[in-house]
Amino acid sequence: MLDAVYQELLQGARSPRHFIQLQQQLDVVPVWSPDDARELARQAAMLYARCRWQGLTIRSPHDCLIAASAIEAGEPLLHADRDFEHLAGIDPRLQFVLKAQ
Repeated sequence: MLDAVYQELLQGARSPRHFIQLQQQLDVVPVWSPDDARELARQAAMLYARCRWQGLTIRSPHDCLIAASAIEAGEPLLHADRDFEHLAGIDPRLQFVLKAQ
């Protein structure tokens, strides 16, 4: 798991207790690191720019980094955020496990 994903998930905790539970669950997930962090950042920026060029506003550049990471890792993404739907419309390599409720 990319550190940015770890942060996104933890900051969504509903309470201190939930934060600790999430942290314990996430800490067993292997860390994933890109082969080239600068290239990953460039890919994320390109995703953001391509959305903007199509008139789409992505609310968090973090989401572009997460999407670019999923694409590079070749892993599907589990999400509950409409911005990822926009990103998949721009880059169909972004695949989803299913849409979380």
